[in-house]
Order: sequence, then structure tokens, then C-alpha cells
Amino acid sequence: MALPEDIHALRGRFLDEWSDLTPVAHDAAPALSEQADPWVRFSIRPDVSERRAFGHSYRQYGHVWLQIFVPRAGGDADAYELANAFSAIFRDWSNDHIECETPRTTTIGDDGKKWFQVNVSVEWCSTHWL
Repeated sequence: MALPEDIHALRGRFLDEWSDLTPVAHDAAPALSEQADPWVRFSIRPDVSERRAFGHSYRQYGHVWLQIFVPRAGGDADAYELANAFSAIFRDWSNDHIECETPRTTTIGDDGKKWFQVNVSVEWCSTHWL
């Protein structure tokens, strides 16, 4: 497995489990900020890779991110409900080569215009054999 397969597996996991909870924007796609309902932006951010001390393998690290946007007038409960749903998708999830850790939720808050934002990130690592 290599990085493109990691990204495909992580994105597939998210899309299969998220279903139709909200519209989803992806990196390099326009924001959905013109709509009135909650929406999210899903991102995969690869990070450092390192050779393992034994064998012919290396570890690839990264984060999956979800930026959650709910209308300011609706309060923060909807944002935290969506954060919880995302956390449940990746918390301690693994397949044959990827392992996910515990999610971290960060409140960004009111943007002063239209949205209340909460971000959730989950660190992942995968093992690749050379």
C-alpha cells in the first residue's frame, strides 16, 4: 500500500459512514457557505513518513480533518452532534494497514457573519512494505 491507497481508504470510510448527514465539501472544491443548512469540509492531510527500525517498511502519518459549519442562529449543539458522529467513524478504527487514534475537537466559534465552526481531527498512521 502507498499514500494514494491510504487516502482512498480514509475517504471511503468517511463517505460510507457519513452518508447524507450534511453536504460535504472536499479540498480543492468550492466552499458550501452560500447555503443556509449545516455543511462540512472533509480533508486528509498526510504528514511525515519514517522508516521503521526493522524490516523493509515505513510508517506514514497524517490527520483526517472535518471542519463543521452550522448557522450561528442554531446554536452549537448541532455542531457538537456532527463532531460526535465524525469522531465515532474514526475513533480507534483500523483496517489491515491503517490505524486511527482518538479524535480531538477544537471549537473555532462564531465567525461574526453566518457560521459557528467546530473542527475535529484524528491522527492516523499506516504501515507500508518496501
